[in-house]
Amino acid sequence: MDTNQPLEGGLLKLRGLRSRSLQSNFSMGWYPEFARAADGQPALPWYGQPYLGLALGRTELDIINGTTALAAGALRRTDSATLSATFSGGTWSWGVSQTLGKDEDIRQTAPDLSLSSTQLFASLQVGERLTLGPTVSYSVTRESDAPAGVTAKDRTTTTAGLYASYTMSETLNLGAGYTLSDDDTSDGSSQRRAEDLNARLSWTMAQPKERRPGLTLMLDGSRHDESGNSAGTDNWQVFLRAVIGLPFVL
Repeated sequence: MDTNQPLEGGLLKLRGLRSRSLQSNFSMGWYPEFARAADGQPALPWYGQPYLGLALGRTELDIINGTTALAAGALRRTDSATLSATFSGGTWSWGVSQTLGKDEDIRQTAPDLSLSSTQLFASLQVGERLTLGPTVSYSVTRESDAPAGVTAKDRTTTTAGLYASYTMSETLNLGAGYTLSDDDTSDGSSQRRAEDLNARLSWTMAQPKERRPGLTLMLDGSRHDESGNSAGTDNWQVFLRAVIGLPFVL
């Protein structure tokens, strides 16, 4: 290891080191069709129009040209599989997804990780102006095959959130969201609660038309608070943005 090399991206640069990352992905979806009613509309079941999706992924990281500190060969392998189902009606939709993953340290310099994550989400239009979007997720990360001197532990993360969007007029829209997340380890060494609050006010001053660009102003604000024995730094941000839309005719 050349300790005189500068830090890049938080990692110590290794002279002569070459790595290769291979990513493989596969996805598919199924959107069943239903017989139409007398009015010509699909006769949907009570739970809505379903859409089922499956996504598989694998990432392999290998060292091609090694160094004295990091020999050539396989380094890490990550696998993931996500099964999702979404159901939609006229003014509402809801869905659920389940993700299973495994991150394997081939050289056993760190524990292997196994992930199980479940998410529920929904969207509901209330009247003509208000839309609500609740979401809940629960994930468990388990450590295994820990190297000598390292104690394997589990980590659980529970998150609940609600987003609301209100159309005040044809040109003015207000959105706000709140998220609460609890993150804990099985040995109690890390306990953290995070709260996020964000809001956006969007004003469309001009729609793009022929030979004339459009202009939208956005005022964004967010606040992030943490508590617990592994809490990070609280922060807040405010942004004013201008978005210019150009007219295109295909």
